[in-house]
Amino acid sequence: MTEGVARPVPTDAFGGARLGYVQGLRGLSILAVVLYHAGGVLPRGYAGVDTFFVLSGFVITRMVWQRRELTGRVSASWFFARRIRRLLPAATVALLVTAAASALVLSPFGTMQLTAQLGRWTSVFLANHGAYAVAPDYFGTRADEVPLVHMWSLAVEEQFYIGFFVVLAFGVGRRRGRLLGWVSAALAVASLALFLRTAGGAPLPGYPAADRAAFYLAPLRGWEFLAGSLVFLLLRARRPAQTWSVVGQLAGLAAWCWFVLTPDPGPPMGPWLMVPVAATALLLAGHGGPGRGALEHPGLLRLGDLSYSWYLWHWPLLVLSMGWFGPSASTRWVAVTAALGVAWASYRWVEQPWRRAAPGSRFPWRLLATAVAAPTLAFAGLAVVADRVSAEPNAVRLQQDTARPLRTSAGCSSGQPIERLAACTIGAERPGPPIYLVGDSNAGMYADGLDLAAQRLNRPLVLATQASCPFVDVRVNKSGRDDEVCRRRNAHVRAWLAGAPRGTVVIAAANTWISAGRVALADPVGAGGWDWTPEGKARLWTAGVTRSLGWLGAGGHQVLVIATVPHPGGTDETGEAAWGLTRCPAALVVWHPDGCQLSVERTAQQTSQAAALAAEATAVHQAGVRTLDLWTELCPAGRCDTARAAGPAYRDSNHLTVSQSRRLAPLLQAALGAS
Repeated sequence: MTEGVARPVPTDAFGGARLGYVQGLRGLSILAVVLYHAGGVLPRGYAGVDTFFVLSGFVITRMVWQRRELTGRVSASWFFARRIRRLLPAATVALLVTAAASALVLSPFGTMQLTAQLGRWTSVFLANHGAYAVAPDYFGTRADEVPLVHMWSLAVEEQFYIGFFVVLAFGVGRRRGRLLGWVSAALAVASLALFLRTAGGAPLPGYPAADRAAFYLAPLRGWEFLAGSLVFLLLRARRPAQTWSVVGQLAGLAAWCWFVLTPDPGPPMGPWLMVPVAATALLLAGHGGPGRGALEHPGLLRLGDLSYSWYLWHWPLLVLSMGWFGPSASTRWVAVTAALGVAWASYRWVEQPWRRAAPGSRFPWRLLATAVAAPTLAFAGLAVVADRVSAEPNAVRLQQDTARPLRTSAGCSSGQPIERLAACTIGAERPGPPIYLVGDSNAGMYADGLDLAAQRLNRPLVLATQASCPFVDVRVNKSGRDDEVCRRRNAHVRAWLAGAPRGTVVIAAANTWISAGRVALADPVGAGGWDWTPEGKARLWTAGVTRSLGWLGAGGHQVLVIATVPHPGGTDETGEAAWGLTRCPAALVVWHPDGCQLSVERTAQQTSQAAALAAEATAVHQAGVRTLDLWTELCPAGRCDTARAAGPAYRDSNHLTVSQSRRLAPLLQAALGAS
């Protein structure tokens, strides 16, 4: 039968051009994602993407099924022409605008280059593979600097359409519907099993980073799409009784809300991800329940209409706004709200005109070619801009100011095995008692200043720091991940120091996790769970510091604690630096480099860090050890400036520059001489 001859469409619950409750679920999902990205309002709002996947599987199966019943066949040309007109015009416009804005707003010290790389992957529908290869961890601190990280999910969806179309086209129809269901179920089980295995730490061939593979690769996400497909097929075969519809809908809504509203009990990629998928499936299966009216609320329906464009635009505008104005809460909310306005314009003037194109028209080859070529050229141009800006004299000077501390390249601040510290021992021939520098990167930043002080005191210096690993006896849950590696490292450091020659142990830590919303702390020896409150984390931090200082004192070492320094620019929700020289927008680097610096009132800075400062001071007082307070040195005349007359003092909110560390050598020498 030819494509142009229509058959009668059997009447069922899925008739009509649009399912209101599905559109409402889309609106709920995009709201969850945006609220999560806007500042962690919903601790697990990222599950909105998983809901989108289930809905896509449901809708695409329904669309192909109805096409087969209407025309007797489903052509690849018809299927992919619809997908191209639906997805590519709006995405292409968003990519081109993002490339142009990135040339002005992104930093030329790595972020712009990374965005150019990821942009080229995105242009050929492989953003998920590009994100696996070059992008920061989606749940990590650097993802907020890359405006295309979110495109991975669209690439996964496009790849799923290509792979599953063959199965759909083969199995659709009354005679083969049961076969399609069994095949879909088998594929879903296989995909889920592979996902759970990989999320559990088993790497795939060619993809050694198992957790990233579980997150980004389409075959490991296929079970989510197939869950939606199976719901449609099951409802076609047998409608549930009204009672079960009500129970399913209420259970699905309760499970979905519980998931997005509660903090991660474990890594984001794991068995818990089945909860929002199952919840969405229940909501779809129970569409006739009492909650259907709520899901078809006009507000949710409107958000559902705008969901694709809002998803496209919210992340680039969020990242670019934070890059220019700083990562404040107000910047985030203004950015995502503005993105909703841009999404409305995109929906009205880009999405809708292309979607209304005559379905019988020829395949949109020109649109496809433009959607690939234009962004590819734009991001190639961005790479050229990044290289040229980074070679500018102002950029070269800024890069010199952000040089890493002494011996970082030897692994002395990145987990060097504690038994192999020969490369991290400076002046081993000096006769004085050793100086041991331990802690995280906030301890490592004093390496250069301590080196000068140790030379003048004729004492050897041993560097035993590790980034993101403070020498504090506390469990850390950062973005849903329990940092067991750091605890093992600190246990090795304690054991090693117990047998090392007696000397002075110098400790410093950022303490930023106390106020970080996406970091929880727990007592490693108690039975309590994770504490997410600043008050609770301050108590745990005090107890952990006190225990660590007690161990060192019992081992015969003298201890010098360098108090937490000012953090101008603040920190983000994971405790990482919110400002940094290497994040300075390209436009400022070229035309106004002084605009890359900050100046904050000392009293305001002390107020913002009050909880962390009090927790540390209490522990130091209880342990009775010596402390070195640098606030007066770093904030003279009542202001904390990231640049001083002698040169830049900070390379980011949390870390001093190498030159500033060396300028502190006299103070460090005096403190060590008195210890």
